[in-house]
Amino acid sequence: MDGLPSQERLTSPDTVRARVLKDAQRSLDGVAPADLERCVQAAVSNLWTEQTRVTTFIPVLALRDVREMLEARRVSAVV
Repeated sequence: MDGLPSQERLTSPDTVRARVLKDAQRSLDGVAPADLERCVQAAVSNLWTEQTRVTTFIPVLALRDVREMLEARRVSAVV
């Protein structure tokens, strides 16, 4: 079973990073591209380890982590 045509297979961390970066660019306006890429890299690296068996939810979890990282940076910059 190959899944739905609109869903790409999450076979590697690079595939997940590309997907999360695309989703983040679409949903997070006003963030410097380099900052966004660093946050995506960190989030996916934290979630995708040798022990990771289920990768289906990594993009959703990584995007949530990226938002939290950016919010924490914004809050610390204000204080």
